[in-house]
Amino acid sequence: MLVLDIFWTITDPRPFQERMKSIITLTYPRVALTLVPQIVSALFFPLPPTTCDGMIIVFGVFLFETGVLLAVWARLALGVNWNPPSQYSGKRQKKLITKGPFIFTRNPISLGVILIVLGFSIAIKSWNSFLVIFLFLYLRNAVIKEEKLLEKHWFPDFY
Repeated sequence: MLVLDIFWTITDPRPFQERMKSIITLTYPRVALTLVPQIVSALFFPLPPTTCDGMIIVFGVFLFETGVLLAVWARLALGVNWNPPSQYSGKRQKKLITKGPFIFTRNPISLGVILIVLGFSIAIKSWNSFLVIFLFLYLRNAVIKEEKLLEKHWFPDFY
């Protein structure tokens, strides 16, 4: 998650001060709220060992890596059209992106983040794997807000 946030910061087209404010107010708390509980859970309350542990870990790493690749691919496809989630800037967003991962889903970055967190928690055998539903619900609300903004500015191309 931290590597993804660094990539986002480097490729963010917003002015430097705006990016730094975002790091302090969003990145650090997000990393703390997602990684710290996962690690504490894995260290102090691990899932019981099974005969399939190796396969479970490989599956978790696969989901994690798929999520990273999907989110990075989507970010690169957006280029200078990228904005923080649920925000619209007519100055930067000159066209609706419908190529790359956006062919398959309208929200590949959100899907990537869910896969990252779920894959990480599965790979470290954390009970928090079940808490990904809360991340899904949070991202769902952001996606609904973002879709309303996009529909307002890009109708009928949005459909």
